Amino acid sequence: MSRFNPRDIHTERLSTTDEKGNRVYLYPEAVRGFFRTLRHYIFTVLIFIYLIVPWTNVGGEQTLLLDIAHRKFIIFGHVFWGHDAPLLIFLFLGLGFTTALVTALWGRVWCGYACPQTVFVDFIYRKIEILVEGKVRDRILLEESPYNLSKIIKKIIKWSLFIIISSLIAHSFLGYFVGTKNLWYIVTHNPSENWTLFTIMLILTGLFAFDFGWFREQFCIIACPYGRLQGVLMDQNTYHVAYDTNRSTDCINCYRCVAVCPTGIDIRRGTQLECIGCAQCVDACDEIMLKVKKPTKLIRYDSENGLKGKVTKLLRPRTVIYFSVLLAIVAVFSVTLKKEQELKTLWIRSSTPFTIQGEMITNQFKLELFYPKKIELNFQSTNPQVQLITPSVPFKLQNERKSDAIIFLKFPRSLLKDGTLLLKVDILHQNQKLITTEVKLVGPLN
Repeated sequence: MSRFNPRDIHTERLSTTDEKGNRVYLYPEAVRGFFRTLRHYIFTVLIFIYLIVPWTNVGGEQTLLLDIAHRKFIIFGHVFWGHDAPLLIFLFLGLGFTTALVTALWGRVWCGYACPQTVFVDFIYRKIEILVEGKVRDRILLEESPYNLSKIIKKIIKWSLFIIISSLIAHSFLGYFVGTKNLWYIVTHNPSENWTLFTIMLILTGLFAFDFGWFREQFCIIACPYGRLQGVLMDQNTYHVAYDTNRSTDCINCYRCVAVCPTGIDIRRGTQLECIGCAQCVDACDEIMLKVKKPTKLIRYDSENGLKGKVTKLLRPRTVIYFSVLLAIVAVFSVTLKKEQELKTLWIRSSTPFTIQGEMITNQFKLELFYPKKIELNFQSTNPQVQLITPSVPFKLQNERKSDAIIFLKFPRSLLKDGTLLLKVDILHQNQKLITTEVKLVGPLN
């Protein structure tokens, strides 16, 4: 362990703790390069999507809504209800195996490029900190200096901005669960009318401010379970941020890779749980290598086999299994989803099977209609002698999932054979036939 560089710590101690186990606050230095620029664009798109999606609609419904209270879930125009739990299970299984496949191929690319923890901290909160308190050296000096008026004012400004941004994030987050229309009503009315949601919003604002403003990399290191899964999902062929030990003589021991790391690790010590795969160290090292006129990619995205000069295999048992299971989940989900989007009917006969008026017989039914959208329907008997009477023409489905209609079917007694008549009824929407359903009519035997 070096006596001269404080970044060179013992291998058994985290860089975010001191010898006594106390928190060491990190101040990652800024870096420029290909991966930093790429992450900047990705973060911009992701934050835009996060803020805009709740306010968009698909087919008259909010694009993404997870209304747990009413057990209604809308995902890109598809409506799911509480009893559609098997479909949601397929969805979550698909996300799980997608994560496993991506991790097996490219390591913790999710953590470095798409995780909300990384996106918000790196793209918003750390920029606010730089804007208010200055660059790394200025922030360190400010933190180590005694409290005075200037320091207090800067801390108040920084945390006020943190709370404002956290409130915006919390409101957008709630929009995914209560609906943006309902959210807008809540925001524009007295909090006393919605104490529960107002309290939830305050709690979320506090949690986001604490996590993104102070806790930061500690969440990745201590709380997030994903890092601990990488040991199971990754293997010798997984691409990840790695240091080429074969070129260790090219390293000038500048610690630039450590200085820019958001979790404070030394990537030269190999794959570590704390590494989030952000490639900050790749850009930093390439910058130094160019300055000292040595080949770049001393630190790069590569596999363990690649570092040893062996061929990196993308197709291997675990990736084939993950991909095959994912395809099966997608196929079953697609077929099941298509069936769920079809109109379904259930004819329930009334307690009085039929009534007779001269030569005319009437059957009464309660027709239960299952359909995930509110639409208008017309009912048409395929037998012109059977009169079909509905509550309204056209009949409007009032609920997104299940609606009931009282239907009267009136027909001549002469149509009966052995006291029954099997009738087909077409159900149409805007003159387009959706389905043809069958109903059994009954009457006297003679």
